[in-house]
Order: sequence, then C-alpha cells, then structure tokens
Amino acid sequence: MLATGDVLIEPLFHPMVGLEKRLEKPKIHHKLNMTKRQLPVAIYNRTPRHAERQQSSGSEERGRTSRVQGALLSTVMHPILPHSVFFGSMAPVSDQSLMHALFGRIEPPAIPCNVESIRNKIVLSISPSHVWTRDMEHVEMLNVESGRTNKGSPSRLCKAAIFEAFLKLAPEGMKCSTYMEAKQKAVAYGEAKRVLYEQMEAAGLGRWQTKPVKLVDFSLDSYDA
Repeated sequence: MLATGDVLIEPLFHPMVGLEKRLEKPKIHHKLNMTKRQLPVAIYNRTPRHAERQQSSGSEERGRTSRVQGALLSTVMHPILPHSVFFGSMAPVSDQSLMHALFGRIEPPAIPCNVESIRNKIVLSISPSHVWTRDMEHVEMLNVESGRTNKGSPSRLCKAAIFEAFLKLAPEGMKCSTYMEAKQKAVAYGEAKRVLYEQMEAAGLGRWQTKPVKLVDFSLDSYDA
C-alpha cells in the first residue's frame, strides 16, 4: 500500500518453519523517519534473510533516485517521494549499520535522517496477502509463493494487469503495443536508473540484477492468463 510521500516495505514471504522459536525472540521494529512524522505500521516477527536485506536497501537507493512510482506511472503522474521506511522484522545489525545500508552507501544523505529501534510485544499471525482497491467488488487473496490468487488466476498487481490499466490512462503518444516499449518511453525515469546503477557499480556495490527480457517483452494479445 503506497500513498504519496510514504513507503512501507514489508517482507514478501512468511515461512512457518520455526515459528514457535521465532515468537520467543524479542521483536524489534526499525523505523526510519526523515521528518519525524509518525505512521502506523504492522509488525512482522520473522528472522530476515541476507538476500532480502540487500534487496530492501538497493530498492531504497533506487526509490530515492528515480522515485517509487515505477516507469509507467512516471509518465502520467508526479514522482512519489519516500518519506518513511518501516521494517517489521528483527534486523541483526545496529541502527548505524542500517542507516548506512539505506542512505550512506553511495554518498551521505542530503537531508538529516533518523533510525530508531523500538521494542514491542506485538505478534502478527501468519496470513495470505490481500489486494483491494476502490473499484474492486471483492478483496483479492494472493498466494505469496506464486503471486496468483487463491483461485489460480493472475493478480491485479501483475505486469499485464498494470500494463492494461496504464493503456487506459496514457495519452496517445505514450501508448505502445508491448510492455517493454512502454517502459522505454519513460525516458527520464530510465536515465535516473541508469545513472544510479553506474554509481552503485563504481562504488563497488555490484550490478543491479535485471529481469529476463521475456518477462517484460509481451503484449496483451499474447498474454496467457
């Protein structure tokens, strides 16, 4: 769930293995707030994985540079700027290390940022992911492993559904036959990403992993639901 100026980053998977042991551990809520405005957040009690921590910090770098609205929406709306980042799982690092991972790997933050760890006793039950928008008659329940609904159909958050919605909003000059062509027309967004990726590689942070072409080079006519 995103609102202009706010970003909530939540774990993608909630494995059941070892749940009883994890519930015995202290829960730590990491909150990064740039302007000291408080936002409610659901707390996930889960041991983080190394790959997930890397993905979160890398996504934050990209969100600060090219914003968080994505390539397609960048052509029809103003940028969505990150305001606060919430981590609901327990991080095995200090607040200083977490802040460096989020904002200090390429250059010092341009504005003051605070990282605060809050201990709590909230326990969240494991449940599927749900999707709902104002125009939906029913809540959509997703399988967190496949990304599809519990009935096996594609989610309204899949690339094909987002592309279809984009074509209804985009001006004639931005409409394309394939999803890849539409992303390539977001020139300013693409340039911002290119500069960021070059900076990350120059800083010794590795190359950004890109999706296989076949996942983004599709048309709605060829899409198999």
